[in-house]
Amino acid sequence: MLLKRSTSNKAPGSLLQWREKAATKTTLAISTGTLAAPVTFTVTVRAAVAAGSPRGAVSIIDHGKVIETIPLAPIASNTPTYAFSDGTATLIQQPGGTPYYFGRHSVSARFVSSGTFINSSVSATFAVAQPTYTALPDGVEYETVVPGSGVAIQDGQQANVFYSGYLSKRASSLMTQLKTARKRSPSHLAAET
Repeated sequence: MLLKRSTSNKAPGSLLQWREKAATKTTLAISTGTLAAPVTFTVTVRAAVAAGSPRGAVSIIDHGKVIETIPLAPIASNTPTYAFSDGTATLIQQPGGTPYYFGRHSVSARFVSSGTFINSSVSATFAVAQPTYTALPDGVEYETVVPGSGVAIQDGQQANVFYSGYLSKRASSLMTQLKTARKRSPSHLAAET
Protein backbone atom coordinates (compact mmCIF):
# COMPACT_ATOMS: atom_id res chain seq x y z
CA MET A 1 0.00 0.00 0.00
CA LEU A 2 1.39 3.37 -1.04
CA LEU A 3 0.24 6.67 0.35
CA LYS A 4 0.40 10.03 -1.34
CA ARG A 5 0.55 13.26 0.65
CA SER A 6 -1.52 16.10 -0.72
CA THR A 7 -1.53 19.67 0.60
CA SER A 8 -3.07 22.86 -0.59
CA ASN A 9 -1.70 25.10 2.17
CA LYS A 10 1.71 24.72 3.82
CA ALA A 11 1.02 27.12 6.71
CA PRO A 12 1.47 25.81 10.28
CA GLY A 13 -1.62 23.96 11.44
CA SER A 14 -2.83 23.28 7.89
CA LEU A 15 -4.80 20.15 7.14
CA LEU A 16 -3.00 17.31 5.37
CA GLN A 17 -4.87 14.79 3.25
CA TRP A 18 -3.55 11.27 2.70
CA ARG A 19 -4.79 9.38 -0.32
CA GLU A 20 -4.15 5.71 -0.79
CA LYS A 21 -2.93 4.67 -4.24
CA ALA A 22 -5.30 2.18 -5.85
CA ALA A 23 -4.11 -1.29 -6.81
CA THR A 24 -4.47 -2.24 -10.49
CA LYS A 25 -4.50 -5.39 -12.58
CA THR A 26 -3.34 -5.42 -16.21
CA THR A 27 -4.42 -7.96 -18.83
CA LEU A 28 -3.07 -8.40 -22.36
CA ALA A 29 -4.69 -10.07 -25.37
CA ILE A 30 -2.66 -10.60 -28.57
CA SER A 31 -3.94 -11.35 -32.06
CA THR A 32 -1.69 -12.33 -34.96
CA GLY A 33 -1.50 -14.54 -37.99
CA THR A 34 1.53 -15.66 -39.92
CA LEU A 35 5.00 -14.40 -40.80
CA ALA A 36 5.06 -10.58 -41.20
CA ALA A 37 1.32 -10.27 -40.45
CA PRO A 38 0.25 -7.38 -38.20
CA VAL A 39 0.24 -8.10 -34.45
CA THR A 40 -2.56 -6.48 -32.42
CA PHE A 41 -2.15 -5.84 -28.69
CA THR A 42 -5.25 -5.10 -26.59
CA VAL A 43 -4.62 -4.07 -22.98
CA THR A 44 -7.11 -3.63 -20.15
CA VAL A 45 -6.32 -2.17 -16.73
CA ARG A 46 -8.76 -2.37 -13.82
CA ALA A 47 -8.96 -0.72 -10.41
CA ALA A 48 -11.53 -0.63 -7.63
CA VAL A 49 -14.61 1.28 -8.73
CA ALA A 50 -14.10 3.81 -5.89
CA ALA A 51 -10.72 4.79 -7.42
CA GLY A 52 -12.21 5.33 -10.89
CA SER A 53 -10.86 4.20 -14.25
CA PRO A 54 -7.05 3.89 -14.31
CA ARG A 55 -5.24 6.73 -16.09
CA GLY A 56 -1.93 6.29 -17.87
CA ALA A 57 -0.43 4.16 -20.63
CA VAL A 58 0.76 0.59 -21.12
CA SER A 59 4.18 -0.22 -22.58
CA ILE A 60 4.51 -3.42 -24.61
CA ILE A 61 7.99 -4.82 -23.99
CA ASP A 62 9.87 -7.43 -26.03
CA HIS A 63 13.34 -8.55 -24.90
CA GLY A 64 13.64 -5.51 -22.63
CA LYS A 65 12.75 -3.01 -25.38
CA VAL A 66 9.50 -0.99 -25.55
CA ILE A 67 7.98 -1.77 -28.95
CA GLU A 68 4.62 -0.01 -28.45
CA THR A 69 3.13 2.48 -25.96
CA ILE A 70 -0.64 2.32 -25.72
CA PRO A 71 -2.57 5.23 -24.13
CA LEU A 72 -5.56 4.15 -22.05
CA ALA A 73 -9.13 5.41 -22.24
CA PRO A 74 -11.93 4.68 -19.73
CA ILE A 75 -14.52 2.11 -20.83
CA ALA A 76 -17.91 1.12 -19.45
CA SER A 77 -17.77 -1.41 -16.64
CA ASN A 78 -19.97 -4.49 -16.59
CA THR A 79 -19.36 -5.06 -12.87
CA PRO A 80 -20.06 -2.88 -9.81
CA THR A 81 -16.68 -3.84 -8.30
CA TYR A 82 -14.17 -2.54 -10.87
CA ALA A 83 -13.56 0.44 -13.15
CA PHE A 84 -11.71 -0.23 -16.42
CA SER A 85 -9.58 1.47 -19.05
CA ASP A 86 -8.29 -0.09 -22.24
CA GLY A 87 -6.34 0.56 -25.40
CA THR A 88 -5.28 -1.17 -28.61
CA ALA A 89 -2.27 -0.90 -30.89
CA THR A 90 -1.33 -2.79 -34.04
CA LEU A 91 2.32 -3.47 -34.81
CA ILE A 92 2.81 -3.50 -38.58
CA GLN A 93 6.08 -4.96 -39.78
CA GLN A 94 7.95 -2.48 -41.94
CA PRO A 95 9.28 -3.60 -45.35
CA GLY A 96 12.76 -4.99 -44.82
CA GLY A 97 12.20 -5.11 -41.05
CA THR A 98 12.49 -8.10 -38.80
CA PRO A 99 9.08 -9.78 -38.40
CA TYR A 100 8.19 -12.24 -35.70
CA TYR A 101 9.19 -15.66 -37.04
CA PHE A 102 7.15 -18.88 -36.76
CA GLY A 103 6.63 -20.23 -33.26
CA ARG A 104 5.86 -18.85 -29.82
CA HIS A 105 6.91 -15.40 -28.61
CA SER A 106 6.62 -13.76 -25.20
CA VAL A 107 6.04 -10.07 -24.43
CA SER A 108 5.06 -8.15 -21.33
CA ALA A 109 2.69 -5.24 -20.75
CA ARG A 110 3.58 -2.67 -18.07
CA PHE A 111 0.95 -0.17 -16.88
CA VAL A 112 2.48 3.19 -15.97
CA SER A 113 0.06 5.33 -13.97
CA SER A 114 -0.43 9.03 -14.55
CA GLY A 115 -2.58 9.33 -11.42
CA THR A 116 -3.09 7.78 -8.04
CA PHE A 117 -2.80 4.17 -9.21
CA ILE A 118 -0.17 1.52 -8.54
CA ASN A 119 1.66 0.28 -11.63
CA SER A 120 1.06 -3.34 -12.66
CA SER A 121 2.30 -5.70 -15.36
CA VAL A 122 1.57 -9.01 -17.04
CA SER A 123 3.32 -11.32 -19.52
CA ALA A 124 1.69 -13.18 -22.40
CA THR A 125 2.72 -15.44 -25.23
CA PHE A 126 1.47 -15.62 -28.78
CA ALA A 127 2.12 -17.92 -31.72
CA VAL A 128 3.02 -17.01 -35.28
CA ALA A 129 1.65 -19.68 -37.59
CA GLN A 130 3.48 -21.04 -40.60
CA PRO A 131 1.93 -19.75 -43.84
CA THR A 132 -0.27 -21.90 -46.08
CA TYR A 133 1.65 -21.76 -49.33
CA THR A 134 0.51 -21.82 -52.95
CA ALA A 135 2.96 -23.63 -55.23
CA LEU A 136 3.94 -22.35 -58.68
CA PRO A 137 4.84 -24.78 -61.49
CA ASP A 138 8.58 -24.07 -61.02
CA GLY A 139 8.44 -25.11 -57.34
CA VAL A 140 8.42 -21.63 -55.78
CA GLU A 141 5.86 -21.38 -52.99
CA TYR A 142 4.23 -18.13 -51.85
CA GLU A 143 1.57 -16.67 -49.61
CA THR A 144 0.09 -13.18 -49.61
CA VAL A 145 0.35 -12.13 -45.97
CA VAL A 146 -1.09 -8.62 -46.33
CA PRO A 147 -2.92 -7.93 -49.59
CA GLY A 148 -2.14 -4.71 -51.41
CA SER A 149 -4.67 -2.04 -52.21
CA GLY A 150 -5.51 0.21 -55.11
CA VAL A 151 -6.38 -0.35 -58.75
CA ALA A 152 -5.68 -3.87 -60.02
CA ILE A 153 -2.78 -4.27 -62.46
CA GLN A 154 -3.84 -4.96 -66.03
CA ASP A 155 -2.08 -7.18 -68.58
CA GLY A 156 0.93 -5.39 -70.05
CA GLN A 157 1.33 -2.94 -67.15
CA GLN A 158 4.38 -2.86 -64.90
CA ALA A 159 4.32 -2.78 -61.14
CA ASN A 160 6.82 -2.55 -58.31
CA VAL A 161 6.38 -5.30 -55.74
CA PHE A 162 8.03 -5.63 -52.36
CA TYR A 163 9.12 -9.20 -51.68
CA SER A 164 10.16 -10.59 -48.34
CA GLY A 165 11.20 -14.20 -48.05
CA TYR A 166 13.13 -16.83 -46.19
CA LEU A 167 14.69 -20.18 -46.92
CA SER A 168 12.77 -23.28 -45.91
CA LYS A 169 14.43 -26.42 -44.57
CA ARG A 170 14.63 -27.79 -48.12
CA ALA A 171 16.36 -24.64 -49.37
CA SER A 172 18.62 -24.60 -46.32
CA SER A 173 19.69 -28.16 -47.13
CA LEU A 174 20.37 -27.10 -50.73
CA MET A 175 22.49 -24.16 -49.52
CA THR A 176 24.55 -26.55 -47.36
CA GLN A 177 25.10 -28.77 -50.41
CA LEU A 178 26.13 -25.76 -52.51
CA LYS A 179 28.62 -24.57 -49.85
CA THR A 180 30.11 -28.09 -49.72
CA ALA A 181 30.34 -28.19 -53.53
CA ARG A 182 31.96 -24.73 -53.58
CA LYS A 183 34.68 -25.93 -51.20
CA ARG A 184 35.41 -28.88 -53.50
CA SER A 185 35.27 -27.19 -56.88
CA PRO A 186 34.58 -23.46 -57.20
CA SER A 187 34.87 -23.52 -61.00
CA HIS A 188 32.40 -26.44 -61.24
CA LEU A 189 29.86 -24.57 -59.08
CA ALA A 190 30.25 -21.39 -61.09
CA ALA A 191 29.53 -23.28 -64.29
CA GLU A 192 26.29 -24.70 -62.83
CA THR A 193 24.98 -21.43 -61.42
